Amino acid sequence: MALDLSAEEKSTEELLTLFDEMFKTRYTEDDSEYMETVNTPTPPPPCIRNWFQKNRGNFRNRGGYQDRRGGRHHDNSNREGHGYRDGNRGYRDDHRGYRDDNRGYRDDNRGYRDDNRGYRDDNRGYRDDNRGYRNDNRGYRDDNRGNRDNDRERSDYGGNNRDRYRDNRNSGGYRDRDQR
Repeated sequence: MALDLSAEEKSTEELLTLFDEMFKTRYTEDDSEYMETVNTPTPPPPCIRNWFQKNRGNFRNRGGYQDRRGGRHHDNSNREGHGYRDGNRGYRDDHRGYRDDNRGYRDDNRGYRDDNRGYRDDNRGYRDDNRGYRNDNRGYRDDNRGNRDNDRERSDYGGNNRDRYRDNRNSGGYRDRDQR
């Protein structure tokens, strides 16, 4: 079966056989340039001294900037909110506008939290020992503080009525509702 090849295909095949013949020993032991490159020793690294020290220490109060505080090092006495936080107050004031903008988002979620508190009011038989702490005022007790004429009894935590509740004296005088 004889193949008819065009002139362009014949020149391509001739070119491929020519390249195969030229580069058949490339990157082998017969290639002198390649063997010269392979046998050349590697040069020494450009670092003159050892980059990693054996004992680096903890860099505390040395200005090594190895922690997140960016060079401001403090001992434990400043963790009460005095030294470190006061120094960064200017930084926090710059972002106060950003926090104020997000307050609307937080207020939108507040209704969801208030709605979830209602389930405790519906289960008065189970949570009756709260004595109306979570009623319509939703946890704010200032409305009932001075009103002692209401029918709710106040618990005495070791005050004037401590002798009245002798059975619970070890627990600070608190009288549970079931122990009358």
